[in-house]
Amino acid sequence: DLWAGSIVGIAIHCNAARTAGTLIAKPDIGGTPQAAPVVQIDGTNTSDLTATAAIGTTTFAATAGIGVDLVGSSFTPTANIVTVILYVMFDGMAS
Repeated sequence: DLWAGSIVGIAIHCNAARTAGTLIAKPDIGGTPQAAPVVQIDGTNTSDLTATAAIGTTTFAATAGIGVDLVGSSFTPTANIVTVILYVMFDGMAS
């Protein structure tokens, strides 16, 4: 079965700390990057960051494809393992 719901969080981890540039991760629903939640690896947050969004802010339909839009700008080191996790709450599951 497929369920509709909301994206309620995103986390990013880089195995090597950023030395230059930026790396932005945001949810993607059906091929469209979403405005929230968003994390940005930069001079302040060099390897780990999380962000949240309220239930109902970034919603998806039961048949929507969900993924991550990852955009780098002069980001180094280029030999970096990046892990991004999306957290979702399915409709009817909140207590």
